[in-house]
Amino acid sequence: MATARTYTQATSGTYGQFIPAVTPTQSVGLGGGNLQLLQLEASERFRTNIGLAETSGNAATAHISLILPDSKFAISTDIPLKANEFQQISLASFGAGTVYNGRVTVSVKSGSGRVTAYGSVIDQQTQDPTYVPAQ
Repeated sequence: MATARTYTQATSGTYGQFIPAVTPTQSVGLGGGNLQLLQLEASERFRTNIGLAETSGNAATAHISLILPDSKFAISTDIPLKANEFQQISLASFGAGTVYNGRVTVSVKSGSGRVTAYGSVIDQQTQDPTYVPAQ
């Protein structure tokens, strides 16, 4: 069993977030469907980070799509992940501007690895994060 607490060191201490462990069987692989991250936001009040991790010890390319409410298209990007690699990207990096109630899908585009994801919606004033598990 492995867990992590992602945190930032500040002058008044640390602030961060607990991230529960995920097994390879709880992750998605090539042809294995999508993970969904719901109710994400990028605004003056909140920002969102998306965490991605390869869980099986094999490389994979994750395909990430941002779906905006009432939109007929998605903004997508591919993120190559080495074996057991973790990466974090911001929702703002999709270039969609202000986003309320955004949905992100994560799938594996290539490789034999398995990928998990989570969202972290962060209050811009307090820096308090809210963990959003992949479904």
